Amino acid sequence: TTLDFLYNFTPAQDEIVPPAAAGIINVYPNPFNPSVTIQYQLPADCPDAGLTIYNVRGQLIRSYPFDPSTHESVGSRIFTINSITWDGRDNAGRRVGSGIYLVRLQGVGNNPPRKIMLLK
Repeated sequence: TTLDFLYNFTPAQDEIVPPAAAGIINVYPNPFNPSVTIQYQLPADCPDAGLTIYNVRGQLIRSYPFDPSTHESVGSRIFTINSITWDGRDNAGRRVGSGIYLVRLQGVGNNPPRKIMLLK
């Protein structure tokens, strides 16, 4: 019957994707001075993904595009672990001031930003 099919259905292994596969995993040290390491996880096939840093007014401070040639595998063909170190400079190379900044993973769905604090 139709109900038997629904209750006995097992998806193929390729169809099983863990929830929240992409996101920021770790930020350390936080608060930081002079630099912070940000680790994040991405699906391997996200060419438009990247990491962005904003100030609390929503202004873009720094952007890091995803480079698929630098990823590390985590034992699955689906996910990669990436790491960047932000040195407290904006895209023009200027040092930013002390304060709270928001780190966001772009291009992989709805990921909430993480707060980091630069103390000088």
